[in-house]
Amino acid sequence: MKQGIGWLLSGIIFTKTTQGQSKIGKDNRNFPIVLSVQFHSLSPLKDVKLNFKNVGFGIGSEIAPGSRHNWAQQFQLSWYRSKQAGNGILLYTQSAWRPTIISHIYTELKAGFGLTYNFRPAESFHQNNGAWSSDEHTGKWVFIVPVGVSLGYNKFSQHTYITPFVSYQILVDANYAKGIPVISNSLFQVGTRIH
Repeated sequence: MKQGIGWLLSGIIFTKTTQGQSKIGKDNRNFPIVLSVQFHSLSPLKDVKLNFKNVGFGIGSEIAPGSRHNWAQQFQLSWYRSKQAGNGILLYTQSAWRPTIISHIYTELKAGFGLTYNFRPAESFHQNNGAWSSDEHTGKWVFIVPVGVSLGYNKFSQHTYITPFVSYQILVDANYAKGIPVISNSLFQVGTRIH
């Protein structure tokens, strides 16, 4: 964990020093570091309090063609903790449309696809020749379709390096479990893009 934080800080320092050596403009704001704290819920519409129970973290980046950055392709790697549904690792990409609402406040509508590795929340068993065998705490990869909406602030000047945002995502998992072909869950994210 400490080594991972060290690599992350080294990457941020490297990014800042290389930006300082080159001319910073609107077209040089691609590939920011996107950091987020997120909360996972297996029943997104049942109880609002459950949306803030299972905490996780994410890191990613994006590329936005053109100088206005109205469209972006985002890439995200996330981890979340969930005692009820089991911990998970998310790896996904989304296309985002980012219109400005008022002044420097923007919204984002995004959709994409990816994979989730769902760990089992407890030891599970299966029957093998009349005897029960342990599956341990292993999990499985599941195909996901993330659809989300965000609200953020971007001054978009050469001296602004942090763009905060909040985001709400619905994740549709395919082939979640035997007898449950599709299941929806959600992520509430608070984060920032560091340019």
